[in-house]
Amino acid sequence: SYYHDNPQPDGTNILVYDLGGGTCDLAIVTADKREAAEFKVLDSDMIKIGGRNWDELLIDYAINKINAQARRDLDIRNNEEYLDEVRKRAQAAKITLSKREDATMRINIGYERYDVKITRDQFEALTVELLENTIDKLEEIYRRNPDIMGSVKEIICVGGSSNMKQVKNGIEARFPNCTVKIYKPEYAVC
Repeated sequence: SYYHDNPQPDGTNILVYDLGGGTCDLAIVTADKREAAEFKVLDSDMIKIGGRNWDELLIDYAINKINAQARRDLDIRNNEEYLDEVRKRAQAAKITLSKREDATMRINIGYERYDVKITRDQFEALTVELLENTIDKLEEIYRRNPDIMGSVKEIICVGGSSNMKQVKNGIEARFPNCTVKIYKPEYAVC
């Protein structure tokens, strides 16, 4: 899809970073008009880290804050109704953090409402290790292919979770000589 929308001369190499819900799929692809897809994959890898992992850390954060406000353990993880409520509010907070610097999760547990606030900076600090693991894997693929090192000028981020602001910022920090593009941003999750 990217090559179709943005035709490239044959031999143009890009890195693809696809952070979806359950995995992060990574590839080095090269433009090749002889191929039906107009590109071929030179190398690829996958790491079992995805948006759900970000969700789980945010859910844990919310549960800890709720228990602190309640001054007792509400055993939320063992109550499917409560856990579902926290999960829904955490996912909504991720979307809010795409547009704003902070979010408030208003969570109803039993007959009580708990307001759990989080800033984008807190969210990114909470999840930085997940991000670093995915970018480490991207660097690993790149280094496995020394013949193309230096020829990659673009990194294309696809997949809903790839649209978190921390992803682009983290990749740009590690690959300062590449342009990082979010492709199809209408699929943004956070």
